[in-house]
Amino acid sequence: LWDQGSVVYTQGDDIFLRDGSQGTQMTIGNVEPFVVAEERISLLSPTFSPDGSQVAYIAFKVGVGPDTQIGADLRIAGSAGADRIVRKSAANGEFFWTPRWTPDGEMLIYAHQVQLDGGRGALFMVERIDLASSQIEELVRDARDPDLAPDGASLVVVSNPLVDGSVAIVDLA
Repeated sequence: LWDQGSVVYTQGDDIFLRDGSQGTQMTIGNVEPFVVAEERISLLSPTFSPDGSQVAYIAFKVGVGPDTQIGADLRIAGSAGADRIVRKSAANGEFFWTPRWTPDGEMLIYAHQVQLDGGRGALFMVERIDLASSQIEELVRDARDPDLAPDGASLVVVSNPLVDGSVAIVDLA
C-alpha cells in the first residue's frame, strides 16, 4: 500500500516499510523490518494511517499443538515500529481482519470473527473503534472484508459470507 511515495508490505512474517520516492522501481529484500513478528505470529494486512505516521495491521497467532490458542489481534505501529494492541483476541478462535482507517485517522474499521461450535461455524461482523476512547461500535452483522469510501461516508462489505458472499454498500450516516 502506498502513502506519499512509500510502501508498506509483509514479507515472511514481518512488516517492511520502503521509501519509494527514488522512483517507481523498488527492489524488495535486504531491508530491515519495520515491525518484527514475535515467535508463532504472522503480521498481515498493513495499512497506512491517512497522515502516513502509523500503520494498522493484524497479528495472527499461529497455533502449534493441541493446547495452543489461536486468534488475531488488531495493532498499530508508529515510529520505529513501536506498537500497541488496539483489540486483543480474548478467546481461542477470535480474529480481527482487514483494518481500514477513517479519513480523519481517528478510528479503524475492521472485520471481527468469532468461531462457534468448536470451529464448525463462525459469526462475522464489521466494527469501528474510536482510537482515543477505545469505544467499539458494531456497524454490520454477518459481514466481513470492509472497505471504506475515500470520503468515509459509505462502506462496502461482503455480506452473508457463509451463504452467498454478496456485496453490500452501507451508508455510515
